[in-house]
Amino acid sequence: MINKGKDEMKTLDTEKIRGLIMKKKMVYVASLFLLIIAMMYVLNTKKTTRTPLEEYVYNVNDFQSIQAAITYVSKKSGGKIYFPPNKYEIKEELDIREGVELIGAGRNQTTISVSTPSGYLNREGSAVKFSDIKVNGKVRNCLNSPISPEDFGALGDAKTDDSLAFQNAANSGNGSVLELEEGKRYLIKDTVTIDIEKIKMINGNNSYLVLEEDIIGLKLLGSKETKGASPNSEQNNLIAEKEFMPIVSNLQIYSKSDSYVGTGIQAEGTFGLIIKNNHLYNLKTGIEFIGYNRNVIIENNQIWNIRNYGIHWNKVNLHQQIIENNHISFTKKNLFFEDSDVHNIHIIGNDLEGGGGEQEGNENSIHFLLTDNSLGDMSQIQIIGNSIEEHLAATSSLIKFENHTDDTSKMQIIEITGNELSGSKSNAIEFWNSSNVTINGNNFYGNQDDNIKILHKATGFNIMGNSFSGNLEAASNKGFLFLKSGLEVNNIIIYANTIDNLHGPVIQMKDNPDDPNAKFRGRLFIDGMNISNNIFTIAEDYQSNGEYLVDIEAHSIAGLVYTNNQLKGCSTCENGTRITANSINHSIINKNMIYNVKEGANKYKLPESTQDVIVSENR
Repeated sequence: MINKGKDEMKTLDTEKIRGLIMKKKMVYVASLFLLIIAMMYVLNTKKTTRTPLEEYVYNVNDFQSIQAAITYVSKKSGGKIYFPPNKYEIKEELDIREGVELIGAGRNQTTISVSTPSGYLNREGSAVKFSDIKVNGKVRNCLNSPISPEDFGALGDAKTDDSLAFQNAANSGNGSVLELEEGKRYLIKDTVTIDIEKIKMINGNNSYLVLEEDIIGLKLLGSKETKGASPNSEQNNLIAEKEFMPIVSNLQIYSKSDSYVGTGIQAEGTFGLIIKNNHLYNLKTGIEFIGYNRNVIIENNQIWNIRNYGIHWNKVNLHQQIIENNHISFTKKNLFFEDSDVHNIHIIGNDLEGGGGEQEGNENSIHFLLTDNSLGDMSQIQIIGNSIEEHLAATSSLIKFENHTDDTSKMQIIEITGNELSGSKSNAIEFWNSSNVTINGNNFYGNQDDNIKILHKATGFNIMGNSFSGNLEAASNKGFLFLKSGLEVNNIIIYANTIDNLHGPVIQMKDNPDDPNAKFRGRLFIDGMNISNNIFTIAEDYQSNGEYLVDIEAHSIAGLVYTNNQLKGCSTCENGTRITANSINHSIINKNMIYNVKEGANKYKLPESTQDVIVSENR
């Protein structure tokens, strides 16, 4: 009996111990569970919250007041405070310290009403972007959300002057996007100046700026005030950080005045500017550059029905620029480079047409002009793969390089390749005092005067592999090449061109004894010229007046090679090729052929062969 009692006591003690252990485990688990809940509570009340931007920030709703949130984040060495979609009232002047950023949920999502009498925000040293908050103004997401002129009172109804609202919106930015509402028409009566540091992008969303006065619609103003794009420049590095690559896109700018007033966009002091996908029309000038600019891209724009200039380089210093895939038409000049220092110019794949912004029609499609007083140079110009046609509207050359100085290095390194040039009332291409020029693989069609005109000094020309023909509408090519100079012309190659259906002399080279400018007046000196392997064809219906079809007259000729050229004349053609000079030496004229001319025609008038002049086998 005694042993049995002892066994029962042992069993009870074991069960009691097990119960105590189980209770301790339960307490431990419960404590752990409560601890986890407490930690989750703490984390949820003072933890970062995901915004719709997937960025961790503090949520203003987790604090007793806006100022409490700002104070807390300031003590944490800065951060972002997110305002979810809602209406918030500011009754006190907020003190926002360095490193604190306020962001809303996006335009029209977070609304602030302000009842403080002054200041609203003390933003000293902070990164806050609640710029110029007004009563019932909108808070934008300061990291990504664009600025809208509507936030500053713009209506976009084409009746109300939105200039001030636009300007206030532009002034509120800090490297921001200015975004316009699709289809709206903003009447602009005063120039809107865009500080590139504040607004890095304008997205028009196919909206309109409407001009009534002769003003600049948008002035893009950067801080570049010196030459060069070197990364070793302190100014360039500062610009690269804050201003580089501003963009204007998807915007339509026009004048509703019958006289076509205003300039659509003017750029000054920009670095890396891109102007793309815009429509500029019914203006005096589409785009204008002044001052210093660098690294510009102008692409995919429609510039149409412009009174003066599609794009105007107005006494600007601008290197590195690409003008590509634009349609520019019905202007006085499509592209006008006026007394500018411009280099590295790529004009590629554009459709450039005339029609004329003025009643008298288009003057030039592309015009490079240096007057006597110009301080600039123009070089490294590539005009490639463009369609340039004027429908008999151009009153001057389609492309004109006009250098009024006698220094050919001021207009040099020019490449004109793979273009279609047609329908000029005048010449296709004209050069004054130019050097290092390549004209290769172009199609010239139906220009009424000589296709290529060279005046005054010329050096280093390579004219090769082009096709020339007549009969476009009422036009017909008068000639292939006209050169007139009272100065020296040297190192010219004219090779393997096909000239068809001309209604005038193929080549004319003359003295310039009566030029109105005395410095260009005088006799022609040719030193180094090769004209070979060309096919020249005169239109059968051409009525010759006895002129030579190839006529080279100079005061002095040295180093001329004229060989293997084929010239087909017409039934009225009486004279073929004349090469003459007061002195000629070190030259070869041989193996040329003239046929299909008037019976008894004088095919050749050439110098006699001498020890250093070879004249032979010309048929």
